[in-house]
Amino acid sequence: MMLERRAAANHMAAATHHTHAMRFHLMAGRHYQIGRDYAHAAYQALIAHGHTLRAMDHLQEAIDDYAEHDVLPEQEISVVRRGDPWKKYMDRLLVASSVVTVATKLSGAEHHAAAAGHAEWAARHHGHAAIHCEGREFPLAARESQNAHDHALHSVFHGNAAARHYVEYFHTATADGFPLRV
Repeated sequence: MMLERRAAANHMAAATHHTHAMRFHLMAGRHYQIGRDYAHAAYQALIAHGHTLRAMDHLQEAIDDYAEHDVLPEQEISVVRRGDPWKKYMDRLLVASSVVTVATKLSGAEHHAAAAGHAEWAARHHGHAAIHCEGREFPLAARESQNAHDHALHSVFHGNAAARHYVEYFHTATADGFPLRV
């Protein structure tokens, strides 16, 4: 009984963080669309990125709960494991970025909109995973977790692309009056 509650709580916390990330990406995108305050948009994008990373932490905790209690076979748990998380995370991000190479020509606002869309879908999948956990349907919860993780990676990709777009097109040659060194 405790396992379902703990895993469901982690999924709901992840959903909440993805929802916050979605809102911050939408606000950042609005700043790009109206054509002013790009620095504030970048700040909001950074907050959205932090919420996405926190959501991924909660997902990892839920997956660790599954693994700790041997409720799933090993092949069902294909989300990032604690062994070497950044290598596996970057490998998956590279795969995700190769899938969306067409999207690299988007504007900063479009990248933020895409990141918000993926964050929204990740939140939905986490909500479904929480429901499956409460019903002790752990393989279905693991599948929803995988889908949420994939959307989170795409959200991170689009957030990074928006940041790259900001630096390439809107960042001035000086910051706070001091020349930038390359």
